[in-house]
Amino acid sequence: MAHSDPFALAIFVLGFAFGLVAAAIWLYALTPVQTTTLIVAYGLLVQGYAVWKLRHGIGATNTENAELFAIGLPAVAVGTWAGWKLYGKFDERKFRIAVIVLFLLSGSALLVMV
Repeated sequence: MAHSDPFALAIFVLGFAFGLVAAAIWLYALTPVQTTTLIVAYGLLVQGYAVWKLRHGIGATNTENAELFAIGLPAVAVGTWAGWKLYGKFDERKFRIAVIVLFLLSGSALLVMV
């Protein structure tokens, strides 16, 4: 990265903190299905916007990105469908553990790739 932007860092930290607080409140006040729906929708909206702004800021917005998005969209649909089906098969505690393990694995993979 050529320079660091303190505003971008502040937005990242505030967004992450808000996500944690919102998730905690949602987990306390709503059912697991409602919470999952809100967390996924919030994540897709906020992260999608952030990636779009970042790519636009560095001049990387082009048709190739749209094609990659179109390729990845069916995977999101299949993953959502599979998660919905698996949710009915596990008890709530096992499902939450499975989701946490998937988050840890995907996060670890991202760290290794960077």
